[in-house]
Order: sequence, then structure tokens, then C-alpha cells
Amino acid sequence: MKLVPSIYSSFRFEGDTVVGITHEIIIAYDGYDYHFDPYEVEVNLRQGKVFISGGTNANGYIHPHVTDESANICWGNIGHLVNRLAGELDLFGLFQLVHQFLTTYNANDPYQKIAKWNPDWEEEDEDNEPYCSWCDEYGHDISECVSCWWCEHCQQYYDHDEENCPNRPREEEEVTHELVEETA
Repeated sequence: MKLVPSIYSSFRFEGDTVVGITHEIIIAYDGYDYHFDPYEVEVNLRQGKVFISGGTNANGYIHPHVTDESANICWGNIGHLVNRLAGELDLFGLFQLVHQFLTTYNANDPYQKIAKWNPDWEEEDEDNEPYCSWCDEYGHDISECVSCWWCEHCQQYYDHDEENCPNRPREEEEVTHELVEETA
């Protein structure tokens, strides 16, 4: 059987190993095309194992589901099929499946988020966002006074109770009462 030329640019045999070289890989995800340099897919016929190298490195990862060590490949739900095809020496099916794997992205379980391969990607700086340890969330407005802090979102106070906090939200009745006292 012959693999379709558009999937792999070439194949070579090296002892007990068959190596397939892909063309550039493009993963379309969330309205953006992510470009990866060609990969080398090695199938060791004696061991029945698949190794992947090449690609475009981003923080030690050559693909969202492959580390640069190639020993760590997160096959997801096709792992059993990769092992079966390698064990049966079904090279045609195996190389087809690995190519399909390289052109897809599972946002639920990557080693590295695909956005990091976007040349315009910038790390979000969570240090600048307020963080509330009560609700374990970023982006909540945390107010501080001399003796406490409190989170408006979860209404939690630290260091004293709500009654004694100058930052606490005031009832409309209290505000009206204060205005009457001040104008009198």
C-alpha cells in the first residue's frame, strides 16, 4: 500500500525503524490557524512504539499533546488504537492515524495550550488582577482598610466582622440617616 503523498513528504527505513516526515502541519482552532514545522514520526518495528520529533517548540513542547522528549505523548482516546496498529505492524493505518492526531487539538487535556504557538500570544499577568482567597477567584474587587480586607463578590471579611468594617456595603436606610444628621 502507498500512503497519500499529501500526508507525508517522505519515508525512510533505518534498521528496525520506519520514519515518516510530514509536511507543515496546520491546526485550525477557535478561528486561528496554528502552523507547525514538519514532524518526524518514527515507528520502531521491534518495540512497537511510536516516537514524534520536530515540529515547532514552545516552552519545551513540540505539539500541544507532545513534549520535546517524544516519550511523553498524550494520545487521548486513540492510545489503544496506536498500540494495536503498531503491534500488528499496520504501518498504513498507523501513519494515517498519527497524522490525524498531529492535525487535531483537544482543548480539555493538552500538555500545553495551543494559544502559546500564536506569535502574538502574551502570558496573562494574574499578579495585576485582584485575587480573593475566600472564593479562590481572580478579578474580584478586594477593598482594604487599615485593619481588614473584604471581597464584595463573596462578602467575606478578614480581621474583623462586617459590623465594624468601614468598607462594608451600607444599607440605603443607614445612608439616608447619615445624610439627615449631616444636614441638620
